[in-house]
This record gives sequence, structure tokens and C-alpha cells, in this order.
Amino acid sequence: MKKEFSNKTALPIAKVNYHFTNRCNYFCQHCFVDKTKPEIPLSQKFLVIDHIKEYFEELHCKGTINLVGGEPTLSPDFGPLLSHATKQGLNVGTVTNGSALTPEFFARYGSLLSEIGLSIDSLNPALNRLFGRCDIQGKVNTREHWYRVAEQIHLHGIRLKINICLAQMNCNDDFTNFLEKVKPDRLKVMVLSIVAGVNDKLADQKPTQEQVEAFVARHKAFNPVVENDGEMQNAYVMVNSRGMLCINDQGIEKELKNLVENRLVSEDLSLIDPHKYFKRYNKT
Repeated sequence: MKKEFSNKTALPIAKVNYHFTNRCNYFCQHCFVDKTKPEIPLSQKFLVIDHIKEYFEELHCKGTINLVGGEPTLSPDFGPLLSHATKQGLNVGTVTNGSALTPEFFARYGSLLSEIGLSIDSLNPALNRLFGRCDIQGKVNTREHWYRVAEQIHLHGIRLKINICLAQMNCNDDFTNFLEKVKPDRLKVMVLSIVAGVNDKLADQKPTQEQVEAFVARHKAFNPVVENDGEMQNAYVMVNSRGMLCINDQGIEKELKNLVENRLVSEDLSLIDPHKYFKRYNKT
């Protein structure tokens, strides 16, 4: 039976995650993205952003679109979409593996981005290769690369988030010195989630509750936000690479509406649990 929630809250649901591309140069074993799925053309992606913007106008708020993937910064559509969204008056963020974050990237896009999330699962090159957080040649981001990237992010006044996927293989890592230097505005610890048929070969890599608590305690100075299984369910507004509005409804991903052809309206988000949503984002 479909469970719907009342979204009549004091604050609007004003963040949409647009997974506009599935393409990526990394091979992260824990990732859910299917690189073979098709993408709509750029002209239709513009329409998706326009229809999300109309939803924000209905709410009388300046909303946020996260341009995510795949690896968004490698897509030729990233720049046009970023420019289009900012011209519409929207806040725009992105989540990236960081491989394309060069000084040229920041010179071009630094003034347009309000937030950048860096996916960093380890500072150990061997562990990153074990995770698959590397390109086809096995190249990984170095600690020095991350320092340069963080410096550019702060220089441009962009909010910095760091996302760590926590598994058995990296649960003993200590990021303390690194975090002290890069000074993130938010540290998010995403406990490895296993999805049957997608990444279940990593089932033995799921950390225990004791390991999660020890990792969090080790980094408590940075106020880590922990995301366990189920916390994205009914709490994450997503549009996929085909322009379909999707909600993870109690563990089942549901495609609800084509945003190439239709506006997003508040009633479309009846499967979002506002209490879970605001608990998730108010920790940011």
C-alpha cells in the first residue's frame, strides 16, 4: 500500500538532486549507478531544470539543484547546465570524485557553484584502488591534489562537503590531520549500503556498528553526519538521467513523473517524509 506524507511544513522541500549523467571515469565497487543507461539530450535537460525552477517559484523560495552523476564534471553538459541553472536564479551544487577539479575548472565555474561535495573514501592509494576509486589506469587523487582543490574551493567562497563511504576496508583510517587542513563545512559518513544484484559482492565489507561508532568518535571534532541504511528512503528527491522524478520508497526506487514534459509540483513529493528529509538536511 502506498504511504503518503503530509508535506505541509514550515520549510519547503527545496533541494533536488539531478543525476543528469551516468558516465564516470572511476569504477567504485559500492556505486549504484548503471553506466549503460541512456541520457536525454541537452535541450531536454534544460527543460528539466526549467520545470524544477517552476516548482521553486511555486514555493516562493530560492531552491538548490545538485548536478550529480556519474561524474558530472566530465560531462560536456555540465557547464551549460550550470550556467542555465544559475541564470534561472538557482543555487547549484555538485558532488564529484575530484579528478577534473583543476585550476582551469575553478576559473571557469568557481563563481557559479555554491557547494561542492568531494567523495573521498581513503587517502591510501592502495585502498582507493581496492575500492575502485581510480581510473582505468589505476590513477588516484593524491593528498596533495585534495589540498589544492580545497584551497580553490575556499578561495571561491564555495561551501565544502566531504563524503566518505565507510566499509570494512577503510574503517580504521584516520582523516584527522587531513580534515584539519582542508576545513570542510560538513563531513558526511555514508555507511556502505548493499543492494542485491548491484554491489552485493561487497556484503562482507559492511562495517559493524562498533566500527562505525569508533570511526565517528575518531572524527568527532568535525561533527560527522552518519547516514545508515534506510535514511535516504523517502528523504531524497532525485531526477535520473532520463529526466524522470524518482523516490526511494521504503527501499524500492519508483519513477513518478517525466520532468522533460511536465512541471514538478508539490503533490509529486507526497512520498517524501518531511521529518526524515529535514532531519537529513538540517544536519548540513
